[in-house]
Amino acid sequence: MARKVLTPSPGLFKNGARWWLWLSRPAVPAVTRVSTGTGDTARANAILAMRDAMQQNQGQWEWLQLAAAGELHLDTIYAHYAAGSLHHLRAERAAVAATLADPNLDEWVTKWVTEHVPTYGITAESQKAYARQVRYFIPEGTPFPASTFTEDVIKLRLSALTGARHDRTAAASSGTKRRYLAPLHLFIRYARRRGALHHDPLDGADWLPANGSPRSVYWTHEQRLAVLEHMTGEHKAAAALVLGTGIELGALLALKHGDVGSEQERTIVAHGTKNGAREDRTIFVDQWAWDIFHAFLSLGFPNVPVFSYNPANTGRELRDAFYVAQVAAGFIGEPGLSGTTRKKLWGRTKPHTIHDCRHTYAICRALGLDGELPQGTDFLARQLGHADEQMVIRVYKKANVQERLRLLQAQRMQQAAKAAGAK
Repeated sequence: MARKVLTPSPGLFKNGARWWLWLSRPAVPAVTRVSTGTGDTARANAILAMRDAMQQNQGQWEWLQLAAAGELHLDTIYAHYAAGSLHHLRAERAAVAATLADPNLDEWVTKWVTEHVPTYGITAESQKAYARQVRYFIPEGTPFPASTFTEDVIKLRLSALTGARHDRTAAASSGTKRRYLAPLHLFIRYARRRGALHHDPLDGADWLPANGSPRSVYWTHEQRLAVLEHMTGEHKAAAALVLGTGIELGALLALKHGDVGSEQERTIVAHGTKNGAREDRTIFVDQWAWDIFHAFLSLGFPNVPVFSYNPANTGRELRDAFYVAQVAAGFIGEPGLSGTTRKKLWGRTKPHTIHDCRHTYAICRALGLDGELPQGTDFLARQLGHADEQMVIRVYKKANVQERLRLLQAQRMQQAAKAAGAK
């Protein structure tokens, strides 16, 4: 007997792996989209029915307002609604509000760092950076009432932030300030959802440093191959995989033998580090990259990492090998050395970074520069781990017509030169 396929009720729409719906709210705009918190169609249908019922009941309207404001998850509300225990939920919130009339944010930062930050799927080094950056605004070991956490306080602390280690007297750049504000925004969201903060002190602030322009660094397929010719072993296999899939560095470092598909499938599993839900995704490997990667791949137990890089170094060995290959290929110059540590100052040579490889993959895949069929933004969004196509359109598709024509022309010229040399 054929299994009946459950269809979503009108009013639900899919965003990523979860069902979403629209809720009314008193603020502007008058409606906002809210996640049901589930990808299960039956449960999402039930949550939508609950919303419709609550909209007709003034006594229950408050729950929809809390969900629209982001203070409660719809799935949490539904669990109590289905169990007939909304009055218990109201009592719990009242008790929390009574004990958190003016909570100490110092304690809440500790909870956030120990209980929530590890769920972000970032490296231990990045977790420490998040803690350090938020602690810059909310010092550890000192009572910090939530009522004193204002926009002016944050602005003052940010203005006192100094620059890089080699010049601690200079004001921090916009990029540095954005790096400090990013985890602070995450903490504020966490504290609001748990009732420790009743407002976002940065909401509507018009002085925040603007985001920098996204990088527009694209290689042709021939340029990819030219750099890989100067790499060997796992460095070459790892770089080919990034250039041939768009996989992010964190997922690359977490790749295990059991995540690699067959030669016919040409797939790998990218463990969730990029999208908001931190979900794993299966991505395809371009044929040329698969040939390089598969030649390196050896037999191993499913739970054994494919690469030997130390995740604590966030891929530093791969990055250095990748940059050295660019010097050997003639794409960048030899970097200078730091006067104190004698480390190579790669930043001054403006190399193609590991993250830039995602840009190169996206543009090459969109234009079909390696001979495979061009792919659209929906395919690229899934490959790169974005929740929807908008990020692809804003960043990876922003190369204008002239830039795309230049890349195509450069590809043809490189192929023609290679063919002429072979004769």
